[in-house]
Amino acid sequence: MDIDNVVTVVGKTFATSFFDIPGIVTGAAYASGDAFGAKFVLPVPKAGTINTVLMQDLDGEGIATELWLFNKNITGTADNAAWAISDADMQYCEGVITISTFKDGGAAGVTNKMGQEDNIGKDYSAPEGKLYIQCVTRGAPNIAAANIPRIALRGSSAEV
Repeated sequence: MDIDNVVTVVGKTFATSFFDIPGIVTGAAYASGDAFGAKFVLPVPKAGTINTVLMQDLDGEGIATELWLFNKNITGTADNAAWAISDADMQYCEGVITISTFKDGGAAGVTNKMGQEDNIGKDYSAPEGKLYIQCVTRGAPNIAAANIPRIALRGSSAEV
């Protein structure tokens, strides 16, 4: 799945708007180590650094989620299936970013949380101007309808 029109580049800085993690099935019980949604493609500068990843956890579960980043297309793992990357696809891995720090969105009864990982400093190279991303859960979420988690990236471009 391609995420179109979510990346804004201003000078040496890029930012995505928040977008739903595509392919998450609501009401399905996930296990730790499962693919969390479908593989998706994010247009980015061809080289840069990811500095911040944000996650709006509208279900309020606060479960660690990994973003596996690849600089070429890979064979994605089906949503809610055990994450398994082939040796052939692993060579395109640019790294893994874990969102594990969450803050409550409000007082009792408010179920949302904001996950935020700052100062990541994850350099990447994306010759096609695309990162192929697959999320993996490190817990057992069960997402309610209308509560699909949303993510956004902030970074800097190394392009001249």
